[in-house]
Amino acid sequence: KMNDSFVQVAKETIGMLRNAHIKQTQSTMLADQKAHMLTGIILISLSIIVSNIAVNEMNSVLTKVSFFLFCVIEIIAVLLALFVIVPRLGPKVSKGSDIKSYNPLFFMHFMNFDKSTFCQQMMKDIEKPETVYKLLLDDFYDMGSALKRKYIILRYAYLCAAFGLIPVTLILLAAMI
Repeated sequence: KMNDSFVQVAKETIGMLRNAHIKQTQSTMLADQKAHMLTGIILISLSIIVSNIAVNEMNSVLTKVSFFLFCVIEIIAVLLALFVIVPRLGPKVSKGSDIKSYNPLFFMHFMNFDKSTFCQQMMKDIEKPETVYKLLLDDFYDMGSALKRKYIILRYAYLCAAFGLIPVTLILLAAMI
């Protein structure tokens, strides 16, 4: 347990928390950027391949099945990438709820409270250094949980996109034969 009796907050502690927060924010933005890029690449590839397939005839069953599999797998990859990008809003907070059960640093947890109630609660929370640290650490943990979810889904999106290359390879091989 932290000690409430300290008067001065160590600069190193504040620096560490600030750096950790910046790293998590940058990692969140990176995950979103990767998901955006993957979505763009897949959609451009799909449009080029679909337009080329529409012009050419698909004579063999292998080509038709491969084309169908490619489209389905790549659409799944796009949907997974979109799940990374779509903002997660967290639990709904209703008026009269106990603000302490939520993260008061996250806007979705306090936006249904009036400004006065929010300010009173925050002023109470920042009276003690221990409470300030707890708020920061809770927020840090919540950001990390959301970041973990994003990267797990992003990994599946990339794997799906990569597996979609297998049917395209079959289409190209069938065209060469």
